[in-house]
Amino acid sequence: MTTRAEIEADALSDAEFREHMRPLSSALGKYAKAMAAQPELHRNLPSHDSRAMAELAAQSQWAIAEWNEPARNAHSYGSMLAYFVAEHLAAYAAIIDGASVGPRFAHLATARTIFETAPIARWLLEPRIPLDKRIKRSIVYRLKSANELGRMQHEPRLVSQSQLNRERCARYIEAQGWLVKGLELGGESLPAGKTEFSKVAFGASFVELDRTLWAIMSGAQHGSWYALADGLRAERLEVDPLDPTGMVAPLMVTSENLTMFGIMCWHGCSAVATARSELMGWSSSTEMIASGEAIEAIARDFVQHRRSKSSSPDAAL
Repeated sequence: MTTRAEIEADALSDAEFREHMRPLSSALGKYAKAMAAQPELHRNLPSHDSRAMAELAAQSQWAIAEWNEPARNAHSYGSMLAYFVAEHLAAYAAIIDGASVGPRFAHLATARTIFETAPIARWLLEPRIPLDKRIKRSIVYRLKSANELGRMQHEPRLVSQSQLNRERCARYIEAQGWLVKGLELGGESLPAGKTEFSKVAFGASFVELDRTLWAIMSGAQHGSWYALADGLRAERLEVDPLDPTGMVAPLMVTSENLTMFGIMCWHGCSAVATARSELMGWSSSTEMIASGEAIEAIARDFVQHRRSKSSSPDAAL
């Protein structure tokens, strides 16, 4: 049996652990900053020969009086979600580098947000789809938002706004002669992170995320005991129950866990940034390229490490 003292003897100090993780946290933070800043570098305008500019030029054929810039609206929704995931990637980096407690669980909630949102952002920004399909997707996104707004039954003003938004979407759909069924419009429905994240982040040949992994992330976000206990299970099993100093295993933070989720989060954000760049005709900044290459190198080392089954440094809290 492994004793508590033996576990702690193999652990890094908090400062040593942060230093060990700094290459990843630094690269994630730099990439997130560059991704969020990319629109401003291009004055928030698509290039003159981009797919987005062509869509803006053609949007009048899809416009109605109360929805007169459908292409610009669609671009805006995707671009805002791109910023949203970049901000959460920056938060993930900050959790690794600056958390005064943990991070044992907090990063999972942040990762879950990226896992859920990146597929939607990529879906809205997908560069090689017809304009009518992009507009349909944007309407589905707005309908989902309107439905969620309507759940705030305690606030009559918001309920009324939800109804107005749904009616506005319905009038636009009717004007285009499209068929809608629930939240499916012309074959377009909102992608779910659980089933689509792996395809967005790693390619169409990848299957949905492991259901247990998704459940643990969800449970950690809501503080469910099964998810919290899962984070303690391995260490608890190694502690000698007869050791008076080891009645409860020390909480450990593993570099492997943080690195795995960090790399996955970056892959999702990178897919969104790549789609946006292609649609808008934007080039990537030097910092975005350099930080992305740094993360790719860390990912290659991580895969090699996993295959060799070597032990990862731990930090005792």
